[in-house]
Amino acid sequence: MKRNRVIAGAMALVCAFCLAACAAPPEAAPSGTPSANAQPSAGASASPQTPAASPEASQPAAGSMEAVREAIHGVLKADGVQGGIAESEYADGAFPGYAVQNLPEGMEEIPPSALQADGMESGLYIQALMNVRSDLIYVIRATDEEAAKTIEEQLKEVLAGQEETWKQYLPDQYEKVQNTILKREGTLVYYITYDNPEAVEQAILGAAK
Repeated sequence: MKRNRVIAGAMALVCAFCLAACAAPPEAAPSGTPSANAQPSAGASASPQTPAASPEASQPAAGSMEAVREAIHGVLKADGVQGGIAESEYADGAFPGYAVQNLPEGMEEIPPSALQADGMESGLYIQALMNVRSDLIYVIRATDEEAAKTIEEQLKEVLAGQEETWKQYLPDQYEKVQNTILKREGTLVYYITYDNPEAVEQAILGAAK
């Protein structure tokens, strides 16, 4: 009888332990693997972002010869694309079908003429590569107004030579030369032989301010 009580007591103790184990809260999951919904702590720093390049960073300075070049490029590109030239040909500021030089540093690369480098601060030369087109553009910023007057006179001589050349060569191109715009605005002098010289003139004056 005494032995039965001992066994019964032992069984009761085992049952108590089992009930206690079932009631205990589960152990927390290890923190090695983050939850899919876990949010970064307030103090965590985001990965660094590279700031987008400012559109103004690639723009030429207002009034610079580079700005003038870009403005003329826009006119020639619009006309060229309308005439069937692929827009991609004008990528990166290219002038398909034209020889382009910065002045005065490129003076040795252009055909000899009455124009001299003396008195030039900066400038641009654009001429059709095909000898069946009389397109020719000069834009020159002189060092002062006296130098600008001298350059204007030199370009008048260039125009006279162009008229003589094309008069004997191609009548339609001679007519284009006769409509050349040659003007001086302060220290700026420009010479434009082109199908639509007024459009180029507006581009020059808008960019050169």
